[in-house]
Amino acid sequence: MQESLRVALAADEPEHVCRAYVNLIQCEVERLRLDIAGRYVDQAIAFAERVEFMMFAAYLQCSQGQLRLAIADFDGALSSVRPALDGAPPVRCAALILAGRARSRRGEAAAPEMLREAWRVAVPLRERQRIAAAAAALAEAAALGRDTGVAADELIEVYELTRDCGKPAERADLGYWLGRAGHRVTPPEVDHPYALLAAGRWREAAETWRAAGCPYEHALAQADSPDPADRLAALALLDTLGAEPLARLVRAGLRRAGVTRIPRGPVPATRLNPAGLTERQAEVLRLLAEGLTNAQIADRLVVSVRTVGSHVAAVLHKLHSRTRRQAVARAVELGILSADG
Repeated sequence: MQESLRVALAADEPEHVCRAYVNLIQCEVERLRLDIAGRYVDQAIAFAERVEFMMFAAYLQCSQGQLRLAIADFDGALSSVRPALDGAPPVRCAALILAGRARSRRGEAAAPEMLREAWRVAVPLRERQRIAAAAAALAEAAALGRDTGVAADELIEVYELTRDCGKPAERADLGYWLGRAGHRVTPPEVDHPYALLAAGRWREAAETWRAAGCPYEHALAQADSPDPADRLAALALLDTLGAEPLARLVRAGLRRAGVTRIPRGPVPATRLNPAGLTERQAEVLRLLAEGLTNAQIADRLVVSVRTVGSHVAAVLHKLHSRTRRQAVARAVELGILSADG
């Protein structure tokens, strides 16, 4: 794949360059080499934008979203894929899956419908990679206690397809979450942490995900430990990430195990905020209401302009607004901001 990228660059073939980048990034993500994948993503997006290959630029934003989801940066994942939600069906499908999975892990009410829409887009495409990814996201949502409205038989049929001709990561991801949702499937015999976890080898799975920098999955695996101390540590991490659905399941498991001193967990500002804004996003919104530019906000908060841009994009998305002025007006309507600022 690296050679294909070199050949395409040397031949000055932009479409083949972008395709090589996409495949190379996906390969590194599946191998959990996220730092390497991240370097390729930055190069790829810059290249696609420079040659104005906007379809691939949008798809590569999904690759960036996949990386941010892997490190449990849920806001970052949503911000990355937002431009791709209006793209062509393959791009939109990828964006819906990633956004739906990020929202599902945070317990947001919009997640099931977003994942159902991803499924409706994926199936007519008749591409295993789209359908398997949508099925895994739906299976995870079901395991976290959400009614997805998609029949289990359909998801199991996809799993059988991945066992015949899918990638190890696809089989492991979908197989684990189907089993976790209570469906009888044969765990895949592949070298992937989801497969290790399905086989009861939680410690190896947890260490693999910890080393890769995947905190959500690390907590998921650690929560399978028979030692309450490990499960309490997993719970603390999930609370920090804002992964409320999985944290709720871990708390229930600790209670069933007879553990009496279980932290109640934080009551995050996002639950008290009608739009689900984080504390930082609410702070950025207040500065938007003052009429500050991104650069001025960056100076005020002592962060990069790029970071501010991500926060602003998340604020606009959560407030269903196209402009900063609309976002401020919507925030006043919801009582997040006072009419006088």
